[in-house]
Amino acid sequence: MIEFLFSRKRIKIKLGLDNIRHLLSVFGHPEESYASIHVAGTNGKGSTSALLEAIYMAAGYKTGLNTSPHLIDVRERIRIDGQFVPLDVFREKIEFLYSTIQKHGCSFFEILTATAFAHFRDEKVDIAIVETGLGGRLDATNVLHPKLSVITEIDIDHVKQLGATFLQIAQEKAGIIKPGVPVLSNASDRKVQELFALVCRERDAEFIDASAGMKIENPDCTPRACYFDLTTPQNHWPKMQLSLLGKHQVQNAVTAVRAVETLHDNILPVKRKAVYAGLERVKWNGRMQVLQEKPTVVVDVAHNDQGISVTIKEVDRIFLHQKLFCVFGVLKDKDFSKMLRTMNPFVDFYIAVTPNDERALPAGELREQIAKMGKRVVAGNSIIDGLKKAQRLAGPEDLICIIGSHFVAGEVINYYKNP
Repeated sequence: MIEFLFSRKRIKIKLGLDNIRHLLSVFGHPEESYASIHVAGTNGKGSTSALLEAIYMAAGYKTGLNTSPHLIDVRERIRIDGQFVPLDVFREKIEFLYSTIQKHGCSFFEILTATAFAHFRDEKVDIAIVETGLGGRLDATNVLHPKLSVITEIDIDHVKQLGATFLQIAQEKAGIIKPGVPVLSNASDRKVQELFALVCRERDAEFIDASAGMKIENPDCTPRACYFDLTTPQNHWPKMQLSLLGKHQVQNAVTAVRAVETLHDNILPVKRKAVYAGLERVKWNGRMQVLQEKPTVVVDVAHNDQGISVTIKEVDRIFLHQKLFCVFGVLKDKDFSKMLRTMNPFVDFYIAVTPNDERALPAGELREQIAKMGKRVVAGNSIIDGLKKAQRLAGPEDLICIIGSHFVAGEVINYYKNP
């Protein structure tokens, strides 16, 4: 069944909700049986979802978490209280859907979404946190009627499917906005926020700007954690400690706190100590994740210009180093030239690698582009060969940053787990 599931990745993505409704009908529409939070956005939606999971787990609730993509094991996408769906359960649910999948030509993502929703029902979760896969309006997860919709930062990505401008992409993300369901957004672009507010008015949904009435004071990020004091319209949260690194993760944490506050009174009450514990305990692989020291090796899944810009600046700021070596692999459909221009002021030496995906930009072509920009560069024969070349080149006081793709990050993390 696992091989069959991955064979469905070859099915051309057909945005729309008909197929997911067919699959959920076979399961008896499990998505209607529990409270949920629906999270969309370009950057930060996975981290925000993980933060919400950690807070609600600390509060004693049984949580379901559905995210994408995965880094190593496809079952990462479906978690109960932080634990992957068991392999036997995973196989059984896909087998149960087999004839419907074949009949309607359902995709890899649609199958996983339906499987997650059924698993959450069977495990009787108190709250499911569900991240969209692509966009929002026609994403398979958009059959949910959540208690809260969250929209994180917006950037240019997946232009063929979502559009080439911030507002076009935001319009697709706004597709998750439903009548009567409050919407919380931390998008930094004013026009994007105005668009979300307008759609909320049209659909009789409350719009909450995550930054309104919010103040972050005394921020300090170290290689171990971030520390800050937070004031929201509802509460004062002094001396917060966040295990995820970077000022962007502080913003994601603020969004998670605001989401918890929004649902606190009528739906899911949470004690203050659970919020603190969730931020301190949260784990989310591939987000400025430190894999070794001397030299320091940091891996991040950032794969669009906004994510790359924030991450490379924060890595450079937080980790003391002499030289910065960058292991970089990217997909062809990304604006990698813009990414390189963003990173060049910080990077001393590049190691170009090829992500393990048919859409990958070959390392040789990437090396040529980097060399034309006047930067020092070599190409790795594989992702791990590229990592090893960076390790040979770097001294103990240098920094190695692996960035550009989930495919690259996942392979490196798996190598450190299973060298």
